Amino acid sequence: MSDAAAIEAAESAATGLNTVLRGSTAAAAQSVAILNARVSRDEDKTKLRDVLQVASIDHPTTYACCSLVLQGRLADARGSTSTI
Repeated sequence: MSDAAAIEAAESAATGLNTVLRGSTAAAAQSVAILNARVSRDEDKTKLRDVLQVASIDHPTTYACCSLVLQGRLADARGSTSTI
């Protein structure tokens, strides 16, 4: 699962909505994923931590979203089959 998709799933779980809202953390992550696809050097790409750091300031559901995303990312890194 991509970072953007993980954030979208976590945000949906936290809000109960099945859509990406304009200005949401998921929308920001999708925009970053599109922009990062055009950047050749990894060090020039926007990182997941940057998206979540901004989100933690701007969005009320961020703590729940971030927690779920990070749990999912850790599970993926360990090869777990659990999903968000």
